[in-house]
Amino acid sequence: MKKKILFIMPSMFIGGAERSLLGLLGSIDYSNYEVSLFLYRHEGEFLELIPKEVQVLSVMPEYGTFDVPIKELLLSKKWKYGVARLWAKFSMKIHCIKEQENTGVWMAMQYISKSLLPLLPKIPGKYDIGISFLGVPDVLIERVDAKVKVAWNHTDYTVLNPNKKRDRELYSKIDYIASVSTPCTEKFVQIYPEFKDKAITIENLLDTNLLENQANEVREDLFPNKKGKVLLSVGRYSDAKNFDNVPDICKSILETGIKVTWYIIGYGGEEGLIQKRIKEASMEQNVILLGKKSNPYPYIKGCDLYIQPSRYEGKAVTVREAQILHKPVVITNFATSASQLQDGYDGIIVPMKNEECAMKIVELLKDEKRMNQLIDNTYKNDYSNRIVWYDEGMAQFISGEKDKYADEEKFKRFYLKVKENTKIIPNLNNLKHGNSFCNDEYNGYDLSYLSVRYLNEILNSEDFKKLMSDFSTIKEYGNNLIYRMFDYYDLKFECNKRIK
Repeated sequence: MKKKILFIMPSMFIGGAERSLLGLLGSIDYSNYEVSLFLYRHEGEFLELIPKEVQVLSVMPEYGTFDVPIKELLLSKKWKYGVARLWAKFSMKIHCIKEQENTGVWMAMQYISKSLLPLLPKIPGKYDIGISFLGVPDVLIERVDAKVKVAWNHTDYTVLNPNKKRDRELYSKIDYIASVSTPCTEKFVQIYPEFKDKAITIENLLDTNLLENQANEVREDLFPNKKGKVLLSVGRYSDAKNFDNVPDICKSILETGIKVTWYIIGYGGEEGLIQKRIKEASMEQNVILLGKKSNPYPYIKGCDLYIQPSRYEGKAVTVREAQILHKPVVITNFATSASQLQDGYDGIIVPMKNEECAMKIVELLKDEKRMNQLIDNTYKNDYSNRIVWYDEGMAQFISGEKDKYADEEKFKRFYLKVKENTKIIPNLNNLKHGNSFCNDEYNGYDLSYLSVRYLNEILNSEDFKKLMSDFSTIKEYGNNLIYRMFDYYDLKFECNKRIK
């Protein structure tokens, strides 16, 4: 019987968490798992990209009241939800006055969710695993029947300013708290050390094949009014992304004599502030907001330098996407930046202060050799994170097949990297039964190479028989066999992290 998994998301509008979810959904083995997705609203540009194997549960209008204006709710048949939202707003203000704390987006979500919860119906079905992929997990806790419950954390928790009492109430009822990077996990445990045993790290998964295909879509006039080098940033127009400081940074770059145009793709509540800062810095011709793009990848592929100037991040999906498309990357020195890239190897980390940030970007733009080296090094890494692990057998995901490596050189580099760290002789018996036939312990991981396609064809092919005839014993042909089979067959790599 298939294991049943439920994911909960507000919507599928353009965003890093939404792209991460698509990568995860695209990696699941649907022969072993039955996957459902519950959306508060059936809206968003990414709806059409949800894999057809995923059952999108019917909409429940009650869940769509989370972000409807309060006035609109009060004047409608859903006035009770408007009253609940008003109470949430009042309760949060009282808490902040009493505790002398500042409000924040996460705290607002906590109070809204808590106030609306009694009015929300249960999500239908029984599940082996329930996952609150984005936002406060109280709907998962109180409105879902699941044996295991997982809350997903996408950011640096130390900057969220939550109501800690409410968080503790919720996370005490959660089985796992999954963060998108090790620093994010550490930051969470720093705030809530009592949940250390529940805190795990699961990196964002990205569908590199889809990404590369979308990047090749023909677009005319990607960058209007382009002057000089093309700089690009992608993300929500929010405080976290720090786009309001881009005009000043860009102005400092221009003052050195280097011609650039800095484009920003995104949407959000701070668009007005960013436009104001552009006007104040007289950067109307050099900092250009391109707005929302359902497919930003032709723009990433076409830029000269990708920049993530964030104040804080969990793990920016767009940085990984830029690296997959082999772009030189610059990020600011936010708290979790070290988990994003290897400074000086496949990107650079620059100071947060505007002037210092600008000067480091200038240094890079002037150093063509260094720019090319950053690009070359992106070919040496697999940024998809499709080799991941889930504790307690929650799931296992297989890394990309050969046919998903559109770039043959990229696949060769990946293969050579695996080959370098493989020392154990494979066992033909296991191969015949379709099990792992080459194992190696490397940096705390068990590596297994699985024949996942055409197993019968492999065993009966003339190529395989010829390979066997070249060697007299298993010990003699073992390692050579696995390496030479890459020339003939599609293979998958499974990497299951050992549980300490």
